[in-house]
Amino acid sequence: MPQFFENPSDYKKITEIAYLNADSNHIRYRMIMRYFFVQHERMRDFIYPEDILTFMETQHVKDYTIERLTQDLKQLVAWKNISESYEVKNPRTIEEFNRRNSRYQILPISVEIERMMLTLERQGDTFKGSLDVRLFEKFYRILADFIESELDNQQLLDAWEEVVLRFKVVRETTADYMAYLSSDDAEFGTQKLKLLEFKEKFIRYLRDFILGSHQMAAKIRQLLEEKESIQQRIVRLSSVPDFIPRFETDILNPEQKLKEAQEIFQSIHDWFIDHPQHLAEYTLLNQRTDEMIRKITRAIRDIGEERSRRSSRKKDYLHMAKWFHHCEDIGKAHQLSATVFGVEHPRHYWTGEVATSDIYGDIWQQEPSVYYLKGRIREYRESTKNASFTLKRAEKDKLMREYESQQRKLLALLDTFIIDGQIQPGKHALIPKEIRRIFLKWFAQGILSNEGVFTNEFGHRLKLERLKETAVLESDDGVLEIENFKFSLLAQGETNEKQ
Repeated sequence: MPQFFENPSDYKKITEIAYLNADSNHIRYRMIMRYFFVQHERMRDFIYPEDILTFMETQHVKDYTIERLTQDLKQLVAWKNISESYEVKNPRTIEEFNRRNSRYQILPISVEIERMMLTLERQGDTFKGSLDVRLFEKFYRILADFIESELDNQQLLDAWEEVVLRFKVVRETTADYMAYLSSDDAEFGTQKLKLLEFKEKFIRYLRDFILGSHQMAAKIRQLLEEKESIQQRIVRLSSVPDFIPRFETDILNPEQKLKEAQEIFQSIHDWFIDHPQHLAEYTLLNQRTDEMIRKITRAIRDIGEERSRRSSRKKDYLHMAKWFHHCEDIGKAHQLSATVFGVEHPRHYWTGEVATSDIYGDIWQQEPSVYYLKGRIREYRESTKNASFTLKRAEKDKLMREYESQQRKLLALLDTFIIDGQIQPGKHALIPKEIRRIFLKWFAQGILSNEGVFTNEFGHRLKLERLKETAVLESDDGVLEIENFKFSLLAQGETNEKQ
């Protein structure tokens, strides 16, 4: 059977495990299947409904009748967990045939499912595993025997099986242990007090593993570097008819056997020897073990500090009482108390940021900070004083004259754009940006005013007329394309209707 299916449609839905996660009645289904499995392990293949009903009654299943049992058995038959057969002993009439006895047998795939469930139940929710240097020693011996010893075909086959088996044990035990180190259980938590009891033994256990595994790993790496010898042994094995690279596969093609064996040895190589892109699993194992030793050390230190905080300070206080007894006066006693226990009535002061970054500067050399206290009552208001002001009439008159002069110049410049009582910006080749801003402001005023009539800042009455075509207003700072428009000057007192 190949390791992967060539056709993705071969990865079909497994209906045989439906009884494990059934929406309803999954408890009854699992109890029935566990009964079938136990009887199968006891060499009893065929089970009668009466036996199952008796078992369910012993498990204190309430209101469980033969009708419900029949429905459950039919559902398990539909899921292909069990098969149904009939026991008929020489029926002579149709009535006797209808009263034939049904019996059921668990199917092979259901047996494997129950075995898997037993394994999961025994394992529990926590990771297990161990770090035993003897596993590496055994793996090294069998690997050296496979690569370097003179073996016939049968001995080579046996050595191969032992290599695969030993590597599987090393990989699984260390993988489970690394998973444990990464789990919450490795944080000790409430087990910190128990940690003190076996701390030395545990740390010694980890250190012995590191030292021993370093020696064995170096020898294993040296063996794995003999690639030519390994390749010769694998090629020789692939030509042996009885050779099976992995126990759970059935490969008959020598080329497939060779490829499968090479991939297995490459996995062994990558497990012990670092790759340029990633670290080997053995390297990660050592890093995790070192981290665990540091974690234990920190936990022990925390426990020691916690115990010291909880321990009695009677001797310390008696020794301190002698200090107070030898004080010359009450002032010295107050100073000693402030040093040991802190100031009795401390005061907190607010200060601004330090003006210097000199770490050697003295606090007495710094400028004092000023903090204004405010009242804490609800009706508090800051007091204000009437401040005098100076009339700067001369400066104000000067600014006014300058403003009037600018306005006269601007008005004189605007007069140059008036042609026959109208201003049409689109007809002028170049418009100063100050004049363009005024035209755009008038354009906005005309749009917002009633019938386009408005009074500008110079006291002139204007009427906006929006034309159909577009106009281009060119200035020193750029070109603006806008809807064409013009302004008509209205005489004082002239109404819109007259226009």
